[in-house]
Order: sequence, then structure tokens, then C-alpha cells
Amino acid sequence: MIAYKIVEYDKGKLKSLFHGTNGTRIMEQHTWLEAQIRENAKDGTSKTTYKSGWHVLPTLDECKTYLSRFTKRLDKLVIVEVEIDGDIWEKEHSPSNVLLSTRMKINDVVYRHKDELEAAITRMKNYQERLDGNRVGEE
Repeated sequence: MIAYKIVEYDKGKLKSLFHGTNGTRIMEQHTWLEAQIRENAKDGTSKTTYKSGWHVLPTLDECKTYLSRFTKRLDKLVIVEVEIDGDIWEKEHSPSNVLLSTRMKINDVVYRHKDELEAAITRMKNYQERLDGNRVGEE
């Protein structure tokens, strides 16, 4: 099944956002990765527990929406297309449509948040230049 995952892209490597697997946050592309399953995992300070696995979202649009909740490392966050396999289940108590799986293979980076940030900055600079140009003519 094709799904989408938010990861960090740092120094040419894809990395998990929070917890590493088998002692590393680095995730290889085009290789089946096995999740380290914990029956009573917790997110942050939440007291709610769930069965852990690879966190993914079923569509690119849902993944982009989920990405909008992040406020740090925005220049390093990317979305990758993945294949998930093995056991697949919904993450209970999640406000988003998060799926969990025991196996995942990263295909390719399909969205770079940094590109969106740079495009927004360029639009703002162009707008400011137009405003500044209009002000010059008003004096």
C-alpha cells in the first residue's frame, strides 16, 4: 500500500523525526525497514498509550496538512512516498488519519517544505519591491 511520511532530510540522509530504530534515526531508501513494536508507546507527555509502528498518512494532502502542525526544523522536513506492508492498523486516539505498520520501504522524496518556504519568501520580497516602487512615485 502506498502512503506518505514526514521525515527530516539532513546532510543527504533521511531521518526519523523523533525515535530511532535499531540505534539510529537514519532510514535507508528502497529497503524494507522493520518497526520496533512497543505495545504501550506514548507520544510526548500524553498518558494515552498505543501500539507503536511506522507512522504514515494515506494521502499526500493529508500529510501536507499534518506537516502544517510543525513549527521547528521546517527547512529540513520533507514528505516521502512509502510502501507499507505487514500488519497495518489505525492509530487510536489520533485526530488525524494516521496509520501504523510493521514494515515500510521509502521510495522517494515527493515534497520539500523548504521549497514552499523559499517560494513564500520570494513572493513576499516581490510584493515588498512593488510596494516600495509605488512609494517612490508618491513622493
